[in-house]
Amino acid sequence: FEQNYIFAFYTLMLGLFPNLSNYIKIRFFPKKAEKFFLKLMQDSIELRKSQKEQGVNESRVDFLNYILQLQEKKELSTLDLAAHTMTFLSDGFETTGSVLSHALLLLGRDLERQQKLRQEISDEIGDNSDFDSLMDLPYLDACIHETIRLFPPGFFSNKLCTEPIELINKNGKTLHLPKNTVVVLPLHPIMVDGDYYTNPNNFEPERFLEENGGIKKYKDLGVYYGFGEGPRACLGMRFALAQLKSALVEIIRKFEVRVNPKTR
Repeated sequence: FEQNYIFAFYTLMLGLFPNLSNYIKIRFFPKKAEKFFLKLMQDSIELRKSQKEQGVNESRVDFLNYILQLQEKKELSTLDLAAHTMTFLSDGFETTGSVLSHALLLLGRDLERQQKLRQEISDEIGDNSDFDSLMDLPYLDACIHETIRLFPPGFFSNKLCTEPIELINKNGKTLHLPKNTVVVLPLHPIMVDGDYYTNPNNFEPERFLEENGGIKKYKDLGVYYGFGEGPRACLGMRFALAQLKSALVEIIRKFEVRVNPKTR
């Protein structure tokens, strides 16, 4: 999808002032994209149903099969299914692609750390790429968390106070927040705060290794929100991490990534 700064500004303002949605209507997807995905969904559903009638791929387990089962249970329309698919794509593809691009950019600028990651992949899993193997690569985890820290896919996170709370900052100043107050957390400024991160603007994955406290250290301090936090954290976190790890392992294993000298 093309970048739309007016839409980004509207999304930000909508987070701050939800009632704006009653007065200003802006499409989340361009009309052309909406028509494309609706037709794609209709064609896919018709193909899958015809395959089922012919006894082909009856036991296939994938996203389309899942939402077709959901359609039968919930009596959803094709438009409803297309909406679910577009949500799945926008939340699970665009954001993951952004993190992957920035991870390759940072590793391309730091060939020493790139080689360190390549060595871990070679030593720990070799040519294997199954899910369990990918989950046991601490330096890969650290590179992903450090990338998200520097280039978070989300700009902010809204938190709702479910009860009155009193916060005291490091200077001793007190802030009273009444119940139902919406607090907007600016994610990037929090995750590059020099009071909590040494060399905050540098790519240093080692800060997230277990021997240095790991990601738990920064979550406990309340200064890492890569996937949000609490009961409203990102639902697709595990899926996104699996995508990122699979892609990075395959690319770094087979290629040496370098940054074009013209890259800013």
